[in-house]
Parts: sequence; C-alpha cells; structure tokens
Amino acid sequence: MNRARAIAHLESLMTFLAVVQHGRIEAAAAALEVNRTTVTRRVAALETALDGRLLLRGGAGVELTALGERAVAAARQMDDALESLYGTQDRLGLRGVLRVGVPEAFGVHHAAPRLARLQRENPDLRIELRTAAVRTRLPQAELDLEVVVGRPQTSRARARALLVQPYELRLYASPEYLAEHGTPADTDDLVDHPLVYYVDSDLSADSLDLARENLPPMQPSMSSTSPHAHVSACEAGAGIGLLPAYVVAKGARLVPVLPDTVRVPLEYWAVVRNEAWRSAAVRAAVDILRGDSKDADEVT
Repeated sequence: MNRARAIAHLESLMTFLAVVQHGRIEAAAAALEVNRTTVTRRVAALETALDGRLLLRGGAGVELTALGERAVAAARQMDDALESLYGTQDRLGLRGVLRVGVPEAFGVHHAAPRLARLQRENPDLRIELRTAAVRTRLPQAELDLEVVVGRPQTSRARARALLVQPYELRLYASPEYLAEHGTPADTDDLVDHPLVYYVDSDLSADSLDLARENLPPMQPSMSSTSPHAHVSACEAGAGIGLLPAYVVAKGARLVPVLPDTVRVPLEYWAVVRNEAWRSAAVRAAVDILRGDSKDADEVT
C-alpha cells in the first residue's frame, strides 16, 4: 500500500483499534460518538484495503486474526504518537463510555460514589455501572472493568487482576431475635439458629461458598442473592446473618454475634482485559476504586 492510500485509511485504523479496546462494535461506536454502521463500514474498508479479515466475532466479543494482530500493533503506535503529540487525555479529560461490572453491595456503597466523583471530574466520560449479586453474567468482553469477590484465576496473556479492597463477613442478628431466641455463647450454639445467607445454587464465587465452612451446620431460614436483602431479613428476625461488616456499619439495626470468634476475611479484585487496560479511563477507574489499596498485590 502506498503512503497516500495508507493515510486515507488512518481513521479506519483508529476505529479498528477502538473496537479491539472496547471489545464490541457498539461500545466502540459510543466511545467514538458515531453510529454502529459507521464503525462497521470503517472496519470493512480497512479489511478491504489490507486484503484480509481482521476480526472474528463470537459470543465472548471479538478475537483478532493474525492480520488483526499486526494491524493492532500499528494502530497502537499511531495512538501512542498522537497521545504524545497532543496529550488530549491529560488536557481535555477522560471521554467515551466506561462499562464497569461490580457485586451489588460493593457497587452501592463503594463503586457508585467513587465513580460518580470520577465522572464529575470528567464531564465527557459516561459510566455504565452493572451490578449483580456476586458477579455479572456478561462475557468479559462486554465490560471494560469487572470487580469480583476473591482472587481471580486470570490468564496473564489476556487480563490482569489487581486487589481493590479487603473486607470481612461477620455474624449479625436483630436485638429482638436474640432476646427471643438467645445469644450464642460459642460457635457450637449456632446449630440452634437459622442462617441468612446466599442461595447456594447462585453462588459464583468460591470465597463466599467457603465462608460457610467457618460455621457449624446451620439450617437456612431465608436465602437471597442480595446482601441488602440479607440485612433486611435479619432486621425482621429471620435469623443470624453472615454479612459484610461494611454494609451493616451503614446503619443497619443489627448487633454483632460472636464478633471475636467469627470473622471471615475476603477481598474484592478488579479484572481488566489487557486491551482495556490501555484506556486511561479504565486505569483511572481502577485507581479511584482501589483508593488506599494502590500498593497492594497485582497479578499480571
């Protein structure tokens, strides 16, 4: 390809890079502020110019062909050169669409207020916060950043994982429940009390499943995929709940049970695809979510 034809396809090349970085044509279109048809047309034009397929589309998003890998490498060089020349992300702020998946309680009490601050500081950035009971059911390519419970098993070639925030599960019950049924003096007494916790079949985090091993066999009274439902059920006297301490600390009408005996340490981890990590918005979101944990472990 001669230089004149190459220059004519620079826009298509950068559009192709956006598709790879965001994992979906729709997300790339939103970030570039164009419609889906425009993105598809530009990628098709680039494939025609290079005489080969660049992308393979599947249920998990897009995958690169060998030619696509070469095109991405060239596009990254262009992107780095433009960033060095204009410094647009530093001077004009973050922009585009940032898609974040988080567990429900973490999203409500931690992610939402922090990401809202990030958005206020960057008015051209739009954030989509997807919450789920434990982990989103979306393919990873549908998200730029996902926070999960427990240290994830990630492929170094595809993604990186960073510790975001430690937390604890502890036992709680309402004062009324304990007045009626008695306060356990030790863990052996717990067998006489019903447990409020997650629905076993819906648990997708091994750490939450293993947390029950710290307890003697307790019959479930009310199970839910929502930790906020756990809190409400305990406040209503459904039993003793194994609950995130930071959620109860937000004002729940509950009291600790065996606080010096039952404390289950857990961690929230961020998982980021390597392509998504190139986005300044993703890196800024990880930093603001980690807060004081920035110096913690990283798995790459």
